[in-house]
Amino acid sequence: MEDVPGWAQLVDMWFELEETAGFLDVGKGKGLPTSKDCPKAVATWIQNGQSNKPVEIDTDMHGLNLMRWWKALNPSWCKVYQQEGEGDWGSLNASGHNGLLSILACMHWWYLADKSVRSDVGWQMLFTDAQWVLGCLVKEAGEPQRKKSKNN
Repeated sequence: MEDVPGWAQLVDMWFELEETAGFLDVGKGKGLPTSKDCPKAVATWIQNGQSNKPVEIDTDMHGLNLMRWWKALNPSWCKVYQQEGEGDWGSLNASGHNGLLSILACMHWWYLADKSVRSDVGWQMLFTDAQWVLGCLVKEAGEPQRKKSKNN
């Protein structure tokens, strides 16, 4: 997804959040809650040990479910897709194998299945919102351990 402006920075923010949490082992993190809107591909991916192999998706349903799931995951104070609000991130503050990586993976599969999704307003809104949320979580988490030790 090198051709998606901001994707590398989004992944870097996720990485920094995971680094701050200490790269939790399988079963040690806080997974995102699933719901009827959670894309089916997430369960398939987790059952397959989170393989690098892309998961087959129905692009229309996947995108719709992903956007509904994202909205359901956001705390009530958060104005989803408006990058506004302040408070406890609750279920979105989820690191580990089944945490926010699931959202990034879903976005990645959606893009791989239909590269024109980059111009889809829904995908753009989700991408921008995910950047904002991850940025807030990283800021809230503080510096990763390796950065703290370099600064001391």
